[in-house]
Amino acid sequence: MESNNPVSKRDNTPPKGERVVPPIVEKIVVPIIAALIGALATFLVFFFSHTNAPSTFLTEEELKNAIIADGVFQAQQMFTFDVPETCSYADFMLYGPNGGSMTTAQPGQRVSTMFARFFADVDGNVPWPISTSSTNYERKYSDWSEWTVATYNLTNKPNFGHFPTIEVEDLGVSAVENGYIYSVGNPITHVKVVEYGKVSIKGVKGYSYFLLDSSLYAVPNDSQWEYSGQKALAESPSDSLNIRWEYVGFSPDYHTTGLKLWDCYIRQVGKVDQENNSIQFDDHIVNVDKTVDVNAQYVTTYTEIVGYEQIREMQYRDVYSVRYRTRTILQ
Repeated sequence: MESNNPVSKRDNTPPKGERVVPPIVEKIVVPIIAALIGALATFLVFFFSHTNAPSTFLTEEELKNAIIADGVFQAQQMFTFDVPETCSYADFMLYGPNGGSMTTAQPGQRVSTMFARFFADVDGNVPWPISTSSTNYERKYSDWSEWTVATYNLTNKPNFGHFPTIEVEDLGVSAVENGYIYSVGNPITHVKVVEYGKVSIKGVKGYSYFLLDSSLYAVPNDSQWEYSGQKALAESPSDSLNIRWEYVGFSPDYHTTGLKLWDCYIRQVGKVDQENNSIQFDDHIVNVDKTVDVNAQYVTTYTEIVGYEQIREMQYRDVYSVRYRTRTILQ
């Protein structure tokens, strides 16, 4: 006997027009799709919140203020820039729901990011991005430091300019002493007295006689050359019968004064007055009572070279100087 109770027998056949969702799809696939939709929604919210609303062109000053290394920028907000045509290429951070990944932009390409790294041009210069508009916000800085002066090499010149946290000024080139070079100058000459022959004359014993320029001179045999001191002279002195000079060398201040050192020696010499039979010295006269045959020495002057002037020339080198000062961002 058949029962008329509708629940007494379960009918699992689906109604016409309905699809049956397999249990595995319901338990695995559907949650995955839901998670993907959620992630996409998160990405869209993050992306548009970081690119559309706050993304803006930064001024060159603001971009430079965001520098964290040579050619590397990291701003506190999204910024838009055109990769300079002079730049070889640039890396920038493309942000997504799980953070960001680096990608490459070509010269002329416009990108929006919070982090960018610019690569140098063919001349080795890191170009700054060129902005078309700017944001307005005020920063607070510390006081400037004192100026510091340094030198630099032309092959590695500083980046001169006035930037938010550093000011770099070129002081130009100056000539700095780089030592002397020495060369030989004109000869240093000395006029001395030399003997060259004898003649017999009437004279007094105990004297040596000399004929110089037609004049007769007498020197006591006991008169010796005596040291008279050292003199610093600009011009070379000349010897005579009663004075003799010996060259020593340059004075300590020779290169500024031109003075040279000479040792001086003197002796007594008297001029013979044959008409009055006397010998006239500087401080006395000797009268001659009796004469005998004596030899007189012919003398003349001779110029000799005792050294050479020294030419000293200072050498200079170019030194390039820079001064800079810094300050920090307080806010």
